[in-house]
Amino acid sequence: ELLNEPGDLRTAPTEDAMRPRLLEYYRAAYTIVRDRQPDLVLVICVLYWFDYWAWARELREPDFYNVVLDMHMYTAFDGFTVASTDEQVVRAAHGFGCRILSHAYHHPAIVGEWSLAVDAGGAKVKQAFVDAQINSFSYALGSFFWTLRMDSGAHMGERDGETDATVGPSPQWDLVQAV
Repeated sequence: ELLNEPGDLRTAPTEDAMRPRLLEYYRAAYTIVRDRQPDLVLVICVLYWFDYWAWARELREPDFYNVVLDMHMYTAFDGFTVASTDEQVVRAAHGFGCRILSHAYHHPAIVGEWSLAVDAGGAKVKQAFVDAQINSFSYALGSFFWTLRMDSGAHMGERDGETDATVGPSPQWDLVQAV
């Protein structure tokens, strides 16, 4: 992957403002990589799922080949809360598959990041949600859990219900803890 979660919130605070520079970078990097590795798969990340369509015409065959889109897929950042019903979050997880398939015509995809966190607090996980995500991600070339292991003091760690203090790695974000 050429860049993970590219962005410059200071000088280009929106995807629209950032896209021209990012596209210029990706085109230059593509040329450099192709000169050395003609068949290597190049992964691009555009960060925000609502901006994938802005890239539908960019870096496509026949001029650009073996370019794969990295899609980060989370419900935790899409407005779900502990009050969201299980049915709502499972539907959202099934929707990830639709998102992947709708962009497959433009770029094959990998899911470069996902987690078991349903909401920003990461408190609500049901097996149906996990199964729906895994099923959706089968439409991609592959998927990667957010992290194998996280620091015990990470801001997305498990929280104490009374003090809100971090008490250790969260199984919703830490694959070792989840397993």
